[in-house]
This record gives sequence, C-alpha cells and structure tokens, in this order.
Amino acid sequence: FYMKKHRSTTTQKPKRSARPKEPAYLSYFFGASYKELWGTIRESWVKNGKKIASSAIDLIRVWHLYGFYKALCLFIFRLGILISVAIFGTLFTLIFSALHIVIIFVLMILVYIGFIVLKFIDAIFCLFKGISTNCYNPNCERKFRLPIYRCPKCGRLHYHLVPSKYGILKRKCLCGTKLPTTFINGRQKLDALCPYCNADAIKGVHRSYLIPVIGGPSSGKTCFVNMGIKALQDSSSNYGLEFVYQNVPGDEYQSNIQYLDNGNLPMKTNDLRFKYYNFYLTKANSKIKNLVSICDIAGEVFTDRQLASEQEGYRFADGLVVIVDPLSITDYAKEVSSKASVTAYRGSAQSMNDVASCIVNTLEGLLHRNSKQSLGMYVAIVFTKLDIPGLDEEIGDVAINQYIAAHPNTSVLDANNAVCEDFLRRYNETSFLNIIKTRFKEVQFFSTTALGHNPSGQKFTPKNVAEPLLWVIDKASPAINLNAIWKR
Repeated sequence: FYMKKHRSTTTQKPKRSARPKEPAYLSYFFGASYKELWGTIRESWVKNGKKIASSAIDLIRVWHLYGFYKALCLFIFRLGILISVAIFGTLFTLIFSALHIVIIFVLMILVYIGFIVLKFIDAIFCLFKGISTNCYNPNCERKFRLPIYRCPKCGRLHYHLVPSKYGILKRKCLCGTKLPTTFINGRQKLDALCPYCNADAIKGVHRSYLIPVIGGPSSGKTCFVNMGIKALQDSSSNYGLEFVYQNVPGDEYQSNIQYLDNGNLPMKTNDLRFKYYNFYLTKANSKIKNLVSICDIAGEVFTDRQLASEQEGYRFADGLVVIVDPLSITDYAKEVSSKASVTAYRGSAQSMNDVASCIVNTLEGLLHRNSKQSLGMYVAIVFTKLDIPGLDEEIGDVAINQYIAAHPNTSVLDANNAVCEDFLRRYNETSFLNIIKTRFKEVQFFSTTALGHNPSGQKFTPKNVAEPLLWVIDKASPAINLNAIWKR
C-alpha cells in the first residue's frame, strides 16, 4: 500500500525551462554605447542642418535690411558662407561621424573579442576540469555545470551568470550590486541554486562524483554508508587526502553516527528517493575540490523496477557500490543456520540476482543501452556482515592472506576478487557473477563488517568499510591516484 501510494504522489522529474530575462543592466558596450553613438551622430547632423538653414535665411534677409549695393555685397559674402557650410560642414560632419563610428567599432571589436575569449576560457576550464554539481533534491537528482546564482543583496536570481551582454568580468544587478561572472574573480562564492528545480545547491568550484549504494532490504546499506564515511573521515590523512563533511538539508549523518557510537543501530532508510551524504575528499592544497555524494535508498526500491527506474540520479552515477548480504545466498544461509543461530544478523530475503537484474534494467533504460552494450561505470561489490562466524575464513582477511601466501606477488585487490568469486561459485551464484562482470566497466570485490558484532549497547568495531568507497572515488576521480596503495 505504501509503495503504491508513493508512486501516485511522486513528483515528476523537472525539466529545464527557458531562462527568464536576466535581472541586470546591459553593459555599456552592449547597450548605451550604441545609443550614445547614434545620439552624437544625429546631433552633429542636426546642428549642421540648422547651420545651413540659418545661413540660407541670413542670405535672404539681406535684401530686406539693406540697400541694393550693400545688400548685393552681403549677399555674395553670405552666399560664400552658405556654400562653405553646406559643402565643408557636411563633409567634415561626414568625416568625423565616420571616424567616430570607426573608433567605437574598433573598441567594441576589442571588447567583444575579450568577452568571447573570457567566456570561452570559463567554459573550457569548467568542462575540462569536470566542474559540476549534483542536485541533492530527491525529486530532481540532476547534475549541472552552471547553477543559478543569487544576488547577495536583493536576492534576485541570475540564471546565466557568465561573460555576456550584461557584463564581461562583472555585471550590475538591478539593485546596483556588482556580481562576478567567472570563476577567476569569485563567482563560485555566491549562493547557488539548481537550474532544474531551484533547490539550494552546494556552492564552490568542485568536481562532483555521485556514487549510489545498492542493495536489498536489510542488507546493511545504511550502516555501511555511515560507517564507511566515518572511516574515510578518520583515515583520509593516511592517503594524503583532506576530508570535509558537507551538511545539506535532510542529512542524517551526524545523528546516525551518534547512534552507532553508542552501540545502537541507525534508523532504517525508508526513503524511496536518494538520500545524499556529501563530503569533500581532495588532495592537500588542491584548488579544485572533489565533492563526493554517497546516496542511500530504501532496499524496497530494488523489489520494484518501476520505482528503480524513477531514480534519475543513476543516469549521472560515476560508480556504484552494490551491497551483498551473504545470508541472501540461499545455500550459504542454510549451511550457516545448520551450525549456528543467525537470526540476530537479520538476513536479507531478496536474492542477489533480483538486485543485479533490477539495477541493470534500470541503467539500460536511463542510459539508452541494449542488453549487448556495456553500462560503463566502476562497481564495488561489498560483502557485509563479515562478523558472521566462519565468514572471515571464507572471504575475509584470513582467506585473503592465505591466498596471497599461496600466490606470491598477488595484490590485496586481486586476492579479494579471487576468494569472493570462488565463494559465489561454490554457493551457486554464478548467474549474479556473470551479470556483474559482463555489464560493467570494472568490478572489484570487498568483504566488510560495518558493525563488528551484533548490537549489544557496546561500541561497534567496523572493518574494511572505507576501502570500497575509496576505491570507487579513486577510479572516478582523475585527481586522486592511489595505485601504489592498491598494489601493496
């Protein structure tokens, strides 16, 4: 009932509408300069015309004011003036008008060239540096390069704050405030909004990476997400990286960590839209930061392909983390339950194949790929609940160390893949293995425990929870290179 009700009230994905008129004054060289040029030329010709007219009137009036001989002399004199004004005045007005036009034209050409070059530099920099932002509004989930910016004084929205007819380095808002138009002079410091839904966006110059976490109900996604981020926060300096958490509305990270620190489980994720956990993970002293968005979502989404297909964010994902509960493997669950009680581990009832098929079908639809095409993306397959008795000897550190001892010069990652793939084959999950390995760009297996033991009011002891997130971020971000660490 809840799922049907949710679908009937789901907000439609926003589309980017035509931009409203910018609330800014036109730049002098794109507006007032033309009016002033035309005004100056028109005034010059009007004055020249008036001078010709007044000279003609003076020429005629001499016959009414003076005697014949004097009038004749003045007539000849003033006729010369009239001819001089008509010919030379018009000629000089024409010459100086043309000169004025040429000078202004040259200046405007230089300004326009500068405007085009600066706009090009701004766009190319953002494109090649991968500058972008993920919208954390669950009813939007879009990625964009240029947000809407808000005037810090009057709050007016500037929809296309780039070098333009409103200003090259700066534009003047209708309230009189001057706003920077490029990253060079501080545009990124302004408050920003999503151009698709107008929700507040995370401001700044950063590369954005979106990593959804996928798994069935009770597979341990929420615990893994929160403990994984906390482990990254605690260990980032060991990798030469700086971690800064970025709170956003609806964020439950701090409260979840409090629960976990006290030995209690966080609230189960019931959101049928992405719940964003955002943080910066960047090399020390880097000017352009990596903004990472880890997205949690209710496992029930993967029981309903229609719900999964509504998640626009998957289209912009840079990598995936697939959570696998070993107890969702039927043969393994039977074997373990025959030896020990596993009810406290709250095994997931949804099969791995169902989750894999659901996300593959979803991505095929969103990315417009057929069943024979690669879906791209880096995928971390994360086995959770490593604290189940005996599982460490199957796919954990014990098994990995034994494999490396038997196969010298094998990296930890390769050993992890070997023992996890062997585990899946032994328990008849080759179908899941084939789906994952044939449809994605690169797959890496990990074995973790986000808790270390069943809830008992004592502090949890997570194990290996940072590595899967770090591996996907490393693969997605050109600015981070941890090859030396993975080869050890």
